[in-house]
Formats: sequence, structure tokens, C-alpha cells
Amino acid sequence: QGINVRGHGNVCATGNKMAISRMGAGFSTPEPDFDNTEFFLNWGWNATQAGGPHLCNTTYSKEMAEGYEDQMDVAVLDPQRRGSGQWCDEWMPIEPGTDLAFFLAFNHVLIEEGYVDDWFLRNNTNAPCLVYTEGDNEGELARADDAEDPVESVLWTEGELVYDEEAGEIVSHEETLPEDPQDPPAVGTAALRVEEDLEVDGDTVRPAFELFEEHVADYDPEWAAEITDLPAEQIRRVAERWGEEARIGATTTVEVNGERRQVPYRPVSMS
Repeated sequence: QGINVRGHGNVCATGNKMAISRMGAGFSTPEPDFDNTEFFLNWGWNATQAGGPHLCNTTYSKEMAEGYEDQMDVAVLDPQRRGSGQWCDEWMPIEPGTDLAFFLAFNHVLIEEGYVDDWFLRNNTNAPCLVYTEGDNEGELARADDAEDPVESVLWTEGELVYDEEAGEIVSHEETLPEDPQDPPAVGTAALRVEEDLEVDGDTVRPAFELFEEHVADYDPEWAAEITDLPAEQIRRVAERWGEEARIGATTTVEVNGERRQVPYRPVSMS
């Protein structure tokens, strides 16, 4: 009875689907490709002794073990050593409840070191979408209907606006995308950062990524170390390793159903 319902969907798969729908306008639950993973950061999950009735329990352990034997490095962020901390390459016994501080510092390092996947952010996420920084809509995304000359949106749910670096004007996000947004070399023209004041309907707006970059600037590993009880050098080391192994901009060849395909390396985050 009532509105409090708890089950597999709303604690596992639903979180996955919600993240993808908000970031990339999709609705699915992808599975990790351990065969082609160089560095695996395991967070909040006992990788060797937990899971559900799906792939996360029936095949993950075997896939991870095979990947580990094939030189995949593993870092575990977990207060408890449990089954994972004893065999991984890097165990981080974080203070319970301080995960956000760790990941703020993690992102601080990635941005500081230049590990930013422009192709993915511009083509497949709302990172370049303009956010109101003043007025009644402060903190909300600027939509096509807000512009002086509204445009019809065919891709994004509500027609998010971006600043087109090539055209030098504010347009809907889909107008800046290449013909094939999934083509690795083809990068959209929506700006992740702007050098001038922009306005929509009289209120100042800025790209979401620029605001995020500004937000994490103060949260360095030294700051996080005081909260997480993890050494600052360990936080930095793991973040740098993750960024390095992501090989942003590079491609690799994989075999799918007997067919060899050239695909981009991609840092991946999933539940």
C-alpha cells in the first residue's frame, strides 16, 4: 500500500535507464565490455560476491576474472575489504557516506589533466546545453520555445538550446550535430565553453559543462582527502589512470559476430 515501492527495477535497472534517457535520449540498460576494458573502477558493489538474477550475477564474475587475467587493472572503492579488496590492484577504503567528495575530486583531476571527451559530450549529451544563470528560470535549461524565433525540435525532448561555434549564434542542439552523430571523427559544433555573455529571453545563459567545470574547480584531491580519509595522492593516481586508459580520441578494432569494426575508445560509467 502507499507510494513506497522497492524492487529490482527501481534500485538497479531503472537508475541505468534514467541516466541514459537524461544524458543521451535513449532508454536501455547496456552491459559492460570487460573483454576490451583496460581499467575497471568498481564502486559500491562487491564485484565477486554480489549481483542479481541477470547478467550482473550470472556472467560478470567470470568476465571480470578473465579480463583480470588478461591484464585488466581493477580499483575498488569500498569501505570493506570483502571479496573484492583482497585481489584488486588498488583498494580504496573510503569513509562511508563520502562518495560524492571522492567523485568531485575525481572529476577535478580529469578536467585539470584535459581528459575531456569532446566528441561524446557535444554529440551525445546535454553538456553544451545552455543553462539560465539568472531570472525566474535560474538553474534550468533554455528551450527552443524560449528563443525569440522558436525552432521545432526533432531530437531532444524539449528542444534544448546551445551556442553554435561555427554559426556564432544560439540554435537548437540538433542543428549543431553532424549527419551521423555516432561517427567517431565527426564532432558537433555546440560549444562546451563560451567567451562572451549570452542571453535567452533577456536572461544570461551559459553552457552546462562550463558551469560544471567551474563547480568542481575547488574540489581537489587534497580537499577530498580530509573528508574521505583516502590519501590525496591515491585519489589523484586513480583518476589519472582512469583518464589515461580511456584513451579519448583513439580507436580500436573489435570483432562483433565475426565482423571486425573500428570503434572509439570510450570512458564508460554504468550501474
